[in-house]
Amino acid sequence: MSGHTRLYRRGAVYYHRAVVPQDIVATYGKREETFSLRTRDHAEALRRVRIEAVRVDRKFDEHRLRLTPAQIATIKATYLHQDANTIRTCPTGSHRVLAAPPNQIKPRKEYCRYTYN
Repeated sequence: MSGHTRLYRRGAVYYHRAVVPQDIVATYGKREETFSLRTRDHAEALRRVRIEAVRVDRKFDEHRLRLTPAQIATIKATYLHQDANTIRTCPTGSHRVLAAPPNQIKPRKEYCRYTYN
């Protein structure tokens, strides 16, 4: 039986469920879009979920277009923020990697990477 990543069933009724993308979750107001497809038939639910997935993706895109410059700057700062304490240099000195705070770092010499405890 083929499916769709956003299709799920609760009881006998099928629902659409989409997680709000990380870049807009802070300004969107909720973490996921969930609603009933109002059908108990799997084939009909597949048809409806495809239509609704496109509609919800457009809704996310329209939300991105309505963001203010201040909101965009906040999102950008969140993604580009690199705290000086989280940057570590590889023991060979060949590159820098993002890592956890120093008390959570355990170097792995053979791979020249850092892992979390």
